[in-house]
Amino acid sequence: RHLGASSAQLSQNHGLWRGQLQGQHFAGYVEYRPADERHPSGLVFARLNYLYLPKSEQYEELAPVSQAEDAPEPVQGQTQWPALDIHVHDFQVADKAMGQLALLARQRQDEHGAHYWALERFQILNAQGRWRAQGRWFAPALGQQRLQSRHTELQFTLEISDAGALLGRVGMPGVVAGGQGLLSGQLMWRGS
Repeated sequence: RHLGASSAQLSQNHGLWRGQLQGQHFAGYVEYRPADERHPSGLVFARLNYLYLPKSEQYEELAPVSQAEDAPEPVQGQTQWPALDIHVHDFQVADKAMGQLALLARQRQDEHGAHYWALERFQILNAQGRWRAQGRWFAPALGQQRLQSRHTELQFTLEISDAGALLGRVGMPGVVAGGQGLLSGQLMWRGS
């Protein structure tokens, strides 16, 4: 995705980076906190005024499962990414105003040694409802033997205070009028 022109004003003190980010699609405060006992790979802490994810111009092609045997041999070691603690006041996806976003995620390792992102908190809050989820996102590293394919697993709860307005917010206006409810369940899909 093309995020357009952007700027950053950052400072560093004893391994702690902090500063302001400004761009067409994002703005706010960010820190990189170095590794410690709680976050062995560091932590990206962000409090953003807005984050707009534009509609993707291309969709990722997934290789058929039968091609997994042709994957390169595993590489030794794997890059550990820092944990994420991100809050966004105005979160938009493909020009749809979703509301406020809270995300807390860190890399973990499963019983087979495969690394995945543990989504400890994934919440979207707006006047029409609140989406809360936890889950895992598996994305094998390039060259990693594919014990597990790229996939996402979520357990979610959606509390709805106005179903009609919520559907309008995501691009389906007029489908229903009003309506309240609670929806919870599990979602799993291949890909990101």
